[in-house]
Amino acid sequence: MAAESIASLVDGLFKDGKWQEENAEALRKRPRAVKELRVALLRHEDPNVREGCAELLGEFENTAVVPELIAALRDRSPHVRYDALLALE
Repeated sequence: MAAESIASLVDGLFKDGKWQEENAEALRKRPRAVKELRVALLRHEDPNVREGCAELLGEFENTAVVPELIAALRDRSPHVRYDALLALE
């Protein structure tokens, strides 16, 4: 898993409808993942991945992600909006 790109890890946060903790854990260990998570939060086609991105961005506690989290409060998925709100707390 260590050799996987950050983009692959983000895309694989949900597989067959299930959260992939291995991918999430690998992303948590990579501070550079914040950039890819920010983009995926707003643009990824899968709402489950967007939801996971919001959750992970909240764990990084990086104030630079606040604009994306605020934008995610308008996401069409209520789950994304909820996790974005929690991440902003």
